[in-house]
Amino acid sequence: MKLLRRPARGSVGDAKLLREAKRLNANFAGEPSGAWIHRDYNSCPDGPLSGLLFLKAAETLGLSVSEMVRDVPEYHMIREGMKYTGKLSQARFSRLASGVKRILGKDSTVETKLGLRVSTETAWVLVRDSGTEPVIRVTGESKDRSEATRVMRETLRLLRKVLKGQ
Repeated sequence: MKLLRRPARGSVGDAKLLREAKRLNANFAGEPSGAWIHRDYNSCPDGPLSGLLFLKAAETLGLSVSEMVRDVPEYHMIREGMKYTGKLSQARFSRLASGVKRILGKDSTVETKLGLRVSTETAWVLVRDSGTEPVIRVTGESKDRSEATRVMRETLRLLRKVLKGQ
């Protein structure tokens, strides 16, 4: 197993996480839902194992739990789902992409590998089809709670307009 120098993004879902971890020969894969896979121990998500490994690391380092998390930056994540059947047309997807880019600002970057992800140094938003329901999932995150709320509110408003063809 190797240590990746930076996180790698992949599709969500337990099986997809495991497949990507194997492809990268990584010993850990996880997603915000709490599906964390530690390949050194087993190939399925295991939350209790994650907790035990964290406590083991704290003990090994001689640190308390509060000392372990003291310097971890706080981010505010908001998730919403919007019922929608079908796929976004290319024209609607393009309109959504340019609108979300305006919401996050001119210095934002756009990625379309795993949905529509628009990001800046301090915030990002991801709009993607659900793999399990007729829903479009929207996730936004920022270091600043009010910015996360603003980005999410404006993205959802734009998405509603785009889906209605406005």
